[in-house]
Amino acid sequence: MEKVNFGCGLSTVDGWLNFDASPTAKMQKTPIIGHLAAAIFKPKFPACVMIGDITKGLRLRDNSVDLVYCSHVLEHLSILDLRRSLIEVKRILKPNGVFRAVLPDLKHELLLYDLDDSPEACSKFMIRTALGVECRPKGIISWLRSFFGNSNHLWMWDYKGIEFELANAGFSAIRPAYYGDSEYVEFNLAEDQQRWENCLGFECLK
Repeated sequence: MEKVNFGCGLSTVDGWLNFDASPTAKMQKTPIIGHLAAAIFKPKFPACVMIGDITKGLRLRDNSVDLVYCSHVLEHLSILDLRRSLIEVKRILKPNGVFRAVLPDLKHELLLYDLDDSPEACSKFMIRTALGVECRPKGIISWLRSFFGNSNHLWMWDYKGIEFELANAGFSAIRPAYYGDSEYVEFNLAEDQQRWENCLGFECLK
């Protein structure tokens, strides 16, 4: 089976094609300067990581992939880039191929915010969701690390919202997903239980 894990970061999976497009990964994979970049811009990416941007297209044939997975990636995309990524996932998947993902759950975060009567509720919400910026980088090294880190979230989702986008992109059999509940055992290697706690998961078919 051909299996793709995009936006993998450091969470690579044996036997899968692990793609990442973060500026840090690109710098570290650049010939000649890669070793220097790895020393300056942490963390260091595993050797098996390939550069590939789901929003711009992966170097994979149409209808060539059985399973696609991503963990805590979609919230880092603008809404237009999310839509481009769904089109690309659908392109590379075989008919009846499976797309599975986990990401932060906006509904859960809003519930925590609503239950918090403290004057810091708003600030805690902004920090938890990575929508806020606690401190602007000062100095060129701090700015470069912030830029290449690409850690802020750009768009948060609840299940209804992401289901709507998946349906519009043409996916079918869309359902909520939970850690370890897929009938496709290959996903078990890709999933980290901690990254699913209080989060939003989904699984669907092309």
